Amino acid sequence: MEMEMDIQEEKTVQGQPWVIDLFKSEDAEGVVGLYQAIYGEYFPLPDIYSADWHVEQAQTNDSYRVVARLSDGSLIGTVALFRSVPTNPELYEGGGLMVLEDYRTQNVAVQLMHYMYNSLPKKHCVGQIWGEAVCNHLVSQMLAIKSGQVACALEVDMMPEDAYKKLSERGQNINSRVSALVLFQAFNPDSRVVYLPLAYEDTLKKLYAPFDFGHKFLKPGSNIEDGSNTSANISIMSGAGITRITVSQIGIDFPSWLDRTQNELRDCGSKVYQIIIPLNKPLADQATESLRKEGYWLGGLLPRWFGHDGFLMQKTLHEPDFSKIMVYSKHGKEVLAMVQADYEKRLR
Repeated sequence: MEMEMDIQEEKTVQGQPWVIDLFKSEDAEGVVGLYQAIYGEYFPLPDIYSADWHVEQAQTNDSYRVVARLSDGSLIGTVALFRSVPTNPELYEGGGLMVLEDYRTQNVAVQLMHYMYNSLPKKHCVGQIWGEAVCNHLVSQMLAIKSGQVACALEVDMMPEDAYKKLSERGQNINSRVSALVLFQAFNPDSRVVYLPLAYEDTLKKLYAPFDFGHKFLKPGSNIEDGSNTSANISIMSGAGITRITVSQIGIDFPSWLDRTQNELRDCGSKVYQIIIPLNKPLADQATESLRKEGYWLGGLLPRWFGHDGFLMQKTLHEPDFSKIMVYSKHGKEVLAMVQADYEKRLR
């Protein structure tokens, strides 16, 4: 079912009127054109270049897209809320902000982000939003944070350099992988029971501080008996060089499961590994210790990742260059400092 039109006040750019509007099926080719203009053919998600895919995403409510449209119907920018977390279909990601180069001084990005964060959640009853703001510039971070998003994790070197070849062709020197700051915002906050891994108890309390929802923090007890086995979803994003493992159930077999899983993934070609564990079970502490022994380090907090909260740990097969990571806010810089300190600790 096509979204009804919801046009804001008409504006003018370069002598042409434009509006912020909800995505319509006839916009799909224009959205693909924006990705081609910004990324060339290098964006690591191939479906992005299919107009039919964008139409289907809108029809199934897997995405709520906003566009900036000229009076002739052509698109000059877009941004979207979209489902990207299989473990919680009610958690939408806000992202994919793109504005054509000729229109970047015309406040288009600000208007798109404002509408996405302030109007779309109310219109579609979205209770929580997360996002990944790239750290090779500050614009997307600034717009997200000014709209109420709060930094909670840092994905180090998560985007491949190939995704930025188009920018390199324009003279922007991006010759390494790009990190992303994870941000979160809850419109209907509620409390959770959270088991804090002992090695990261203080760190997680700092990360939770902006989300003062009345959470109950517990320390894992000893001699925990749980007869279940570990279960997880493994997503190998070969185009991005990332493997993301989402652990839905931590079992007493976690150390052996981790060893077996790492052996199976040894030749998958990934340069970055992420593991997300649930924080609503006492075994989160044992899982964290197993990951640390295998060279994983702090990523951060992922609120509502499972409906309840998740904890991100990560590992790269190369030494990250933290000096290239640009962070906008004071809290974001604190997240960066915590992640970098934990990475450097494992080297000692």
